[in-house]
Amino acid sequence: MSNYFPDALKKLCPNSEFLIRGEYVLSNVEWVKLADSIPTEEQIKAEQINLEKFYSSKADIEQAKKLLTETDWVVVKITELNLNGLDVSDQYLDILSHRKLMREVINAKETEIANV
Repeated sequence: MSNYFPDALKKLCPNSEFLIRGEYVLSNVEWVKLADSIPTEEQIKAEQINLEKFYSSKADIEQAKKLLTETDWVVVKITELNLNGLDVSDQYLDILSHRKLMREVINAKETEIANV
């Protein structure tokens, strides 16, 4: 698991200010301004897991969008070939299926992010 300790603290204590001296553990946190209650180690670990899922989903979304962008030209080219009387329906259905899958990945990951 990547260490999202500072980000987890910021999310759990949005109105507080703190410094972390040394390792990312709760005992090394110096509270400059404590506007919220101090989270427990368990709360911090749970938030770190949520943040890791969030950033992983964001990366998956970006990759799926990149794959969609890379196939935009194919849709245009196949449409041109079709307009010129060439039968490319099999290829067209394959690419549409691939693009549909990428959109489903994006939608699923965006739903995951909304729940984090």
